[in-house]
Amino acid sequence: MALSDSLSSSTNPATGDPSTRLSAWLAVRVLIVRLRFFLVLLAVLLLVGSWPSLRHSWQRLTGAGNIEPRRMTEDMEFWCPMCPGVVSDFPGKCPVCNMALVRRKKGEATPLPDGVLARMQFSPYRVQLAGIRTAAVEYRPLRREVVLVGLVERSTVPSAVSVRAEVFAADLPFLTEGQLVEVRSEALSGHAPFRGKIVRLDGEAAASTWTVRLEIDDPHQDLRSGMLVTARTEAPLARLAW
Repeated sequence: MALSDSLSSSTNPATGDPSTRLSAWLAVRVLIVRLRFFLVLLAVLLLVGSWPSLRHSWQRLTGAGNIEPRRMTEDMEFWCPMCPGVVSDFPGKCPVCNMALVRRKKGEATPLPDGVLARMQFSPYRVQLAGIRTAAVEYRPLRREVVLVGLVERSTVPSAVSVRAEVFAADLPFLTEGQLVEVRSEALSGHAPFRGKIVRLDGEAAASTWTVRLEIDDPHQDLRSGMLVTARTEAPLARLAW
């Protein structure tokens, strides 16, 4: 009798330990919840992946995808404000600047004046945002700026200093003795630029760099020997009309 009772209790889970039954039930519930989560996630991924094809199929069945393009090609067009020559019958991005094309009615494009190849159009807000300033066009002689970097040296003139700078041979046509220069030093960042002139050009004809001697007015002796300075000078390009 005792042997049969033990066998029946071991084979029938309903008469087993309550804690064991609870653990088994919780494990089954956790497995069901996890399986449900993965099924929902898989369904969402499949929907996202197949959305373009589903949308295309829906438009093809309902005919919704054929009405809008036809209407746009009849009275609408898309153009790029940055590249006015780019015009398309469909929305998209400009192949030149990669900006989104703006929709407008056909016929709104303003004809360009004679001699004008392209025109950029900005709204007043974008003009202010870009910080664009306009000025009247005027004629000025073309000038070439040459930048020289050199060291301050002692000079025999008390109110002036000498500067020895290097210049590339390609810039020699823009430099002549007596030409005015403007000199600045980072060590005297708050100081007004010094004025001076070129006094001598030294170098060989085949050399890649030449030495330029500058004489700088320095009545207050602010420039010290060994200071690194930057000199700028301009020459009219008409000088090279030979």
